[in-house]
Amino acid sequence: MTVSRPSDNIDLVVLGHHLNGDGTMRPILRRRLQAALNLNQWGPARIVVTGGLPKNGKTEASVMRDYLLAHGIADERIICEDRSRTTCENAVYTHELGIEHPFLVTSAYHMPKAQLLFSTVYGREIFGFSVAHNPHDRHERIERLLQPLSYAKGCVQALLL
Repeated sequence: MTVSRPSDNIDLVVLGHHLNGDGTMRPILRRRLQAALNLNQWGPARIVVTGGLPKNGKTEASVMRDYLLAHGIADERIICEDRSRTTCENAVYTHELGIEHPFLVTSAYHMPKAQLLFSTVYGREIFGFSVAHNPHDRHERIERLLQPLSYAKGCVQALLL
């Protein structure tokens, strides 16, 4: 059996994650980017990197762009959305960039909220790939515990869109 890409016009949208204080990526963000690189093997896709919260003068999107460039993705295939501060803004600003068929790449615990907000903005169901969490990472364990509150916030944001 051969697996093929569902459509040539799907764009991978890698959702950002706040950076360390020195502007470096946390392990979860590197795993999201590695997942995007693996998904990209289906065929050359554009990769949208999102996140505008700067740390040490670098945004999430700019650090993600540098990572993809260092791993062989051509600059013209990378689109930076570097204004967003929230998942809701990720969805709104990605849509404003003209991305018509986003395929989300984010953490498993973040995917329900991301799908809700992107589906609301796009007016149709949006799909994606969930990256597994690391149960040994204290930071990720805390985020998973807080995720129900974050999802509730996303529900309110979706209602207001």
